[in-house]
Amino acid sequence: MQQLDALRHLSGSCRHQRRPGSPPERKYESACQARLILPPSKQQIVPTPIQRGLNVEAWTTSGSIQWHLATV
Repeated sequence: MQQLDALRHLSGSCRHQRRPGSPPERKYESACQARLILPPSKQQIVPTPIQRGLNVEAWTTSGSIQWHLATV
């Protein structure tokens, strides 16, 4: 079910519900207060420190650097 459809279904009996794309309500006009508040996503993007470069390297099977190809 789409989020907008779920919101319309849950707030269908609200007499202040407005159609999508309608002009905003005026200063003293009542508006429907129904909202969907979704939890934040659990995937967090870890920022890369700007002070350090990222190295592109080729390693040997013994765990030492064979070639240093680039620093980004």
